Amino acid sequence: MFFLLHGSSFCATPELHPGVSMAFFWFVLFLRLCQRLVSASALPRKVTLHPAADGSGNKVFVEEGDQARELVFHGTNVIVKGPPWLPKRDSFDPLTSLVATDFKFLRDAGINLLRLGAMWPGVEPQRGQYDEKYLRAIRGIVQEAGHYGIYVLLDMHQDLLSERFCGEGVPKWAAHGSGSSRLGFPVPLWLHPAPVGADGFPTRQTCAQVFGDNPFNHGWPAAQGSYADEEAYRNLYLNTDNLTDAWGAYWAKVATSVAGLDNVLGFELINEPFAGNAFRDPLLLPPGAADHLRLQPAYKTLARYIREVDTDTLIFFGGVTWDNVHPVGFTEPPGGQADSNRSVLAYHYYMPPQPKKSFQRYMEQRQHDARRLGTGLMMTESCCGGLFDEVIPELASSGQSWIHWEWKDWCREDNSTRNSTSQNAVWGACKTGFGAGPWPDGATKPDVNVMTRLAIPYAPAIAGRFLNSSWNASAQTYKLQFRPAARGTTEIFVNQALAFPNSTGIHVEVEPPAFDVTYQLEAHMIQLKMKPRTKVPSTAKLSVSAATRTSESSVPGSTFEPIVV
Repeated sequence: MFFLLHGSSFCATPELHPGVSMAFFWFVLFLRLCQRLVSASALPRKVTLHPAADGSGNKVFVEEGDQARELVFHGTNVIVKGPPWLPKRDSFDPLTSLVATDFKFLRDAGINLLRLGAMWPGVEPQRGQYDEKYLRAIRGIVQEAGHYGIYVLLDMHQDLLSERFCGEGVPKWAAHGSGSSRLGFPVPLWLHPAPVGADGFPTRQTCAQVFGDNPFNHGWPAAQGSYADEEAYRNLYLNTDNLTDAWGAYWAKVATSVAGLDNVLGFELINEPFAGNAFRDPLLLPPGAADHLRLQPAYKTLARYIREVDTDTLIFFGGVTWDNVHPVGFTEPPGGQADSNRSVLAYHYYMPPQPKKSFQRYMEQRQHDARRLGTGLMMTESCCGGLFDEVIPELASSGQSWIHWEWKDWCREDNSTRNSTSQNAVWGACKTGFGAGPWPDGATKPDVNVMTRLAIPYAPAIAGRFLNSSWNASAQTYKLQFRPAARGTTEIFVNQALAFPNSTGIHVEVEPPAFDVTYQLEAHMIQLKMKPRTKVPSTAKLSVSAATRTSESSVPGSTFEPIVV
């Protein structure tokens, strides 16, 4: 059975003669009611983990409630690396804002998940003093995202841990370096400590020199080779000056601030953690060692703090960045084995540190890690050609989720900040990796090439069990196979303008013919629902491709009459 779908946002209705005013009145009323129902059904529900249908031991994301649909996430990052530690919220800006205009384009790209930086310096600028205004702003972003059907993963983002080491992450008071003037940052990358500016941090000019002039010749990540930076990681993990407890208290405060919002997918404990102080203990450097010896005990503390205020939201956790195709060193999730159904192993894929063309092996190892730990799995960062050409096709075939780096630069400079000594920009801080999104400065619309690569067709919600899917960009064909459930609505995201730019509509084939099919053009969503009193098939197949002939706008004998607007 196949359909040709055309037009604007609609629910399927009988054809009505346009000259009949009463019929037109009821037609408009029906559409308004339909739109209300569609809008209400789009509100996100709390998410949990269930075993996958293939018997592999993998876990899948499932929404709670009567439908219990499997969910797949396509996400992007919203990480502001300097003051005010949040995106601009009062008006649109192509580099820094997250407002209604952005949410519209996010939906156009098929994005249903934001990885939002709940930045510790914004939450707790002074020890024990929480910024309630900042926390309300975080809650406001989560709430607005929910109105657009978008989930949020809150991330304690860090790179190089602090401005003290030319990065960002923890507040100034929590960045305890070496305590020795002789071992100040960036020794031993330099033979002497770097000068600092009036704010107590290295100047942006010094940071640029450190990133460009070091024995490793690998940009900003090389600064993790400084003794002071590694010692600060060690102090954070080993509860020096009660820092691990302070970290846990930060997470408890964040969790409390978003309590009751069902579209909070999870809490990612820390972004790309370093091993600790390898100068003190070189045995931390082999893959897996620091995961077990440093991160696992610290994560256990963080999970305890979170679970005291939130027993259900998923906890995301990751290992050091050089595990590569080796197993992670964790022996249990942060909350212990009993918490495995509420835990998700997070990983990133960049080249380097991962070798080129290694994603399949890398993904298989991460899947093995997650099965061993009994957790879910998600790639929470990747970008650029490697993401679009290598990573996404592999993840799509197995129904796995991914988060793109990043929606915008999340920083804006002007001449005064470029020429200043401060690491900060006018908004945020342009350092430690930024960019790769669809928004050049000055733009009023996102770059269509990046949007096209983001907006690939996929099934964000399946009433049943996912089996496999694929998107062939050259052939412009999306295919999905799943085991339907008797209840619930399966949704397939297809942005006709981006996936099929030269088409007059969307050609949908569904086998067996057991489903009612509708398409909402504005929401870019095909919906499948079992017909009443129809036997539920063991498997269903769907194919979506471009329709090129308007003469195919209806199919004789079909149970669905497309609406042509």
